[in-house]
Amino acid sequence: MKEDLARLGITSNKSFTVPFPDVPKQYLSSFVRGVIDGDGWVDKEGYAMQITTGSREFAENLFALFLSWELKTKITSMISQSKNHIYRVWINGKSELPKLAKIIYEHANHENFLDYKRVFMTQYSKNPFYVEDEQKNPRWERKNGKLNPIYYGSRISFRTNISSRKLDKLRKLAKKRKLHINYLIEIGLKN
Repeated sequence: MKEDLARLGITSNKSFTVPFPDVPKQYLSSFVRGVIDGDGWVDKEGYAMQITTGSREFAENLFALFLSWELKTKITSMISQSKNHIYRVWINGKSELPKLAKIIYEHANHENFLDYKRVFMTQYSKNPFYVEDEQKNPRWERKNGKLNPIYYGSRISFRTNISSRKLDKLRKLAKKRKLHINYLIEIGLKN
């Protein structure tokens, strides 16, 4: 059975070696929508989207595709606790996410995407997508004609401007202490 799967291209550690598939151009936007729904994250505030993969080849090809779509994109990488490389392909900016959404939702019908990712991604577009969140603990609501993300628990979103010099120092300190930069900022605010 293992050999049969290997002949079909399914190998061990697939998430670290998966190539970017040869997807016909007319299906690329739908493929990317599926990747975002499966392995992507979209900021509730509508400022960032990222796709996480263990495959450098997949990340680099996705990055190249986003560049060909004339989107502002970047790749970051890190080493996981299990010592594996993790790559994140980002689209940042409240004007960039609606551009991406226009591409990936162009051929979508209402049944083939995750509502919340489209709601968050399009909130700054001229025609934002909106549906009521009917979950027990809704993630958003509309107030005064605007999308309002709902937060549960003790962590809330906090936006500020910090000089790039201070951020560089925080990044180095976070790396040295093996912490996320947000935890250092939180500790600093508490103090």
